[in-house]
Amino acid sequence: MILASWLYSMCAPFPYIFSGHKMVFHPSKFFCYLQIDSGAFTAFLVTVNVGLPICITFFCYFKIIKTVRSHNSNFQNSGNGTSTVKVEEIKVARTVFVIVLFFSFCWTPVFLIDLADTIYGSWIFPRGAYVAYSFLATVSSALNPIIYGVLNKNFKDQYLKILRCNHCRSQTVVEPFIVERLSREY
Repeated sequence: MILASWLYSMCAPFPYIFSGHKMVFHPSKFFCYLQIDSGAFTAFLVTVNVGLPICITFFCYFKIIKTVRSHNSNFQNSGNGTSTVKVEEIKVARTVFVIVLFFSFCWTPVFLIDLADTIYGSWIFPRGAYVAYSFLATVSSALNPIIYGVLNKNFKDQYLKILRCNHCRSQTVVEPFIVERLSREY
């Protein structure tokens, strides 16, 4: 799925470019975009490229919560469950809620600005709105590891383990007597 996402995003502009149109730099958004004269087609692209992923993400997170609840319910009904299952369910639901909340916070303004630009014409917002637009779209991809690190003890422990390990590797000292002994043997 990740590979398909990458391929789609790389190939999506090809039909437009091969038809003789050019990409136009949007100085406020800090990137090049397809300048399409058809507002309906542009609205369709914005909906497919921004709105649809938002809906799919909400659906996937909803299914995750539903599956966790179902699993925990089945676990409790088997007689092996304890009260900690409910605590874990609450932790998972809280983590998923925070992820969806931040995802929505980042991508809803992007979707709305793109839609408004499509309907009313580009550059209708002040530059600060477009700077926020670019920042939110970019920072969105970095939030999940941070959220998991803050809200999930297992992730936090593994992050610390990796950081400590990298720190220890950089502190490795070679003992001089080993080097001297090897040089005497040769």
